[in-house]
Amino acid sequence: MGKKALLMSCNYPGSDAELKGCWNDTQIWKKILTDIKGFREEDITILTDADSGYEMPTGANMRKQMRKICEEAEPGDYIFIQYSGHGTQVDSLDEEDGKDEALCPCDMNLIIDNDVREIANLCKDGVHLTFVADCCHSGGMLDHAEVLIDSDKKADPDAVPTHFRSRALPQKDVAAFLSNLCGKKIGEHDLRSAVSNIYGDQASKFAVSFVENYTGKKMGDSHKKMV
Repeated sequence: MGKKALLMSCNYPGSDAELKGCWNDTQIWKKILTDIKGFREEDITILTDADSGYEMPTGANMRKQMRKICEEAEPGDYIFIQYSGHGTQVDSLDEEDGKDEALCPCDMNLIIDNDVREIANLCKDGVHLTFVADCCHSGGMLDHAEVLIDSDKKADPDAVPTHFRSRALPQKDVAAFLSNLCGKKIGEHDLRSAVSNIYGDQASKFAVSFVENYTGKKMGDSHKKMV
């Protein structure tokens, strides 16, 4: 029986989307896994934009490492995947509410909930997977999978007021981030096509397939990356 973990945090330093606590989350989870759950440090992979000693949590890097940990796990293994950062929603053709949930990597090369579900499905039968998404819209991040950890939505009337920044990144803010990246205006309903145009074959295939289904335009390997 093996134990491996992938911990990913995005603080988006210097951007309008900057968060302060996501790197702290990853460090806390690492301590829990090593001190309490018996994980070895050498079996924990960390991606963060808050410490230059680690690989950056770009969309391509996050998907690569998520696939790797799921593909390599053997029956009886325990794997733990944690993400802390912004979450958003993008227009969808196949959801009742017209939206897909998405993780927001540090470069906004969005990871759609379909990506997460497909990657989780790479696990062999008998692999124990725990996925923690500390972001807004996380309830649907495994794309129709049952939410195993939930909470009472009623507010505590005696709770002390706190001030915090929401981890929901509106579509317009994702569009602004991508607009700055590519140097041209991107509309909030054009996020999928923008990600496809900017990142080419490094973009989520689910973003690409949406564009192909909707526009008929191929965005495959031959498409050149803009940045």
